[in-house]
Amino acid sequence: MKRVFLFALLASSLPLPAWAAGGSCNAIPVPTGITSCFYVSTSGADTNAGTSEAAAFAHIPGQSGCASTCASTTPTAGEAFVLKGGDSWTLSAKIAFAFSGTSSNTIGLGAYDSTWGSGRAILTGGGTFPGATNPAEFLDLVTGTQNYIDVGFVEFTGLNWSAALTNQVSYIAFGNASGIVIHDNYCHGWTHSAAIAENNNAACFAGSGTASTASNLFYNNVCDGADTDEQSMMCIGGGGFGDVYQNYIANLEYALNGSIRLFHDNTLVNVGAVVYTGGVSHTGEMISNIDATDTSILYNNVASLNGNGGVTFWQTPNLTKTAYAFNNVLINSGTGVATPMLMCGEYFNASSLGGGTCNWFNNTEECGPDSGPTNQCNKIGTGQPGVLIAGVTETNFHTIYNSGGGLNYVSPECASACPVTTANIVNQTLATANAQGYTLGETYSFSPQFLGNATVGVGANQASVCTAITALNAAAGAACGKDTTYGVTYNATPHTVSYPARVAVARPVVGAWDVGAYQVTPVAAGGGAGVVMSPGLTLPRGLVIP
Repeated sequence: MKRVFLFALLASSLPLPAWAAGGSCNAIPVPTGITSCFYVSTSGADTNAGTSEAAAFAHIPGQSGCASTCASTTPTAGEAFVLKGGDSWTLSAKIAFAFSGTSSNTIGLGAYDSTWGSGRAILTGGGTFPGATNPAEFLDLVTGTQNYIDVGFVEFTGLNWSAALTNQVSYIAFGNASGIVIHDNYCHGWTHSAAIAENNNAACFAGSGTASTASNLFYNNVCDGADTDEQSMMCIGGGGFGDVYQNYIANLEYALNGSIRLFHDNTLVNVGAVVYTGGVSHTGEMISNIDATDTSILYNNVASLNGNGGVTFWQTPNLTKTAYAFNNVLINSGTGVATPMLMCGEYFNASSLGGGTCNWFNNTEECGPDSGPTNQCNKIGTGQPGVLIAGVTETNFHTIYNSGGGLNYVSPECASACPVTTANIVNQTLATANAQGYTLGETYSFSPQFLGNATVGVGANQASVCTAITALNAAAGAACGKDTTYGVTYNATPHTVSYPARVAVARPVVGAWDVGAYQVTPVAAGGGAGVVMSPGLTLPRGLVIP
């Protein structure tokens, strides 16, 4: 019996694409609407029919060297191109994948069959491609603007640039497209010549289209520069992805720099902590210079060791619209006011951008490095002239900062023009928090350990806000009624993720919520009193539950 990638098929309430099996594809998990499969292996031959593992092509359609039957095969809607796991293709030119599927019948490309070979298929630049040429990419989905393409279970490595980048280099590039689904891939292993400018033009995955197209999904991916200088490359560059979720992003310059609609259940570690020496002005984690036209919603993320001089999460709400951030755990950051955990403000100063409201609630923030958190936690405004935000609401925050820090830094242009409303803020010094059991080193950092902790039972009920969020996105609204999932667990050896890292606890429909990203409030249970406890919660010695 064939195995499947269980980590890609975990059941959840999130909008995971449906998967189909059967047809002529040997019961492997391929995207919905696939009716036939072609097979590609480095041990194959382009003169083969390509319709079985035993008769695989040697090249991918659109790849340099694709000849004979491979060259005469034009991918159409409903076809998947199955790459043999563990096989490696070294590229000296881009794969011009100039083909499109439809909303009901996509085109698939990836190592979908886990019993054919081992692990992901590998596309590598060999440490030399594209060299001095830019723009350039390994997999080009831009030509003619391709739509409805699924790329999964591929390892991308070996990208190199040897000249200053004036245009984008990336592993995958797509244009103003719909139905682009990128999942279960591993991006790593890029190199560049010393101290040459990259000017925010290097990205694992680059979209040049309209901000946050809802049908473009990015999930279960690993972007990790642990085997690089950690000074360059973004995981996602530009606009295009409407939903970015359940990814592990670590040891690079940015997680995302461009635009966003939904960003949730991601784990970010050491992003932007090392400033690139080739001319970048600042680093960051998730920077949305242009939010989606309806909203941006950030939730259930964990971010630690963010950059020096960079923003953790930045939102730019559009005029009359509201951007939301909740259930995020933002901890152990860089130093100074230039490293806020949350930021609300417009950057480009165009009249068509900005002017909206940020509503942030139930976030846990350690404002600065754990060795001494003395930052101001959040930033209101950008320090730039132009369109101002309408205001910010902050509710149910658990903030941890010492003397010298503060809840907000308000930029000069917002000093008297961007109203800020705060309620139910529990601030603690690091020593006070640690004394109550809130520590960075917990399994779930700064989660409450006892029912008597300062964050328990003192928050405002946000159910009405969840209703408003549900009208924008049902999955986000459902997540609003629970506490944090704490992102994903990273499985280092296979470079995969498991979701969720933590089982979320329901918040009360009525009555007080807990402050911060976690919920442990006692609730009635059956005929007597009971308690709902977050994972890892311990009771103080001698406590009696009646």
